Amino acid sequence: MIALTSPITIIVPPLPFYTFKPIIVEKIDWSVSYDNSKKEAYVAFHAPIGRRMTLWKGEEYDAAGQFTDAQVDARVAELLGNDLSAGLHKLFDPNYSQP
Repeated sequence: MIALTSPITIIVPPLPFYTFKPIIVEKIDWSVSYDNSKKEAYVAFHAPIGRRMTLWKGEEYDAAGQFTDAQVDARVAELLGNDLSAGLHKLFDPNYSQP
């Protein structure tokens, strides 16, 4: 789990037939699942985010071996980038840019 210093509000892009409520994130909580057939480890963010990202795949997956919660936290933070808010928004909208 990654504790945030202040909550992040995610604005999910609307669909033509539905507008989503903003998601307020106070911590980034996750669970790890594996896809051994593709040699990938995923992180699934705890509700209400419900998005997945690939932590390691291919040779990185093999090299990761048995990882700790701290290593997963570090990898999630690395993948989201220095601006966690923008990183979380990009999970919903790859073209997101900070307003």
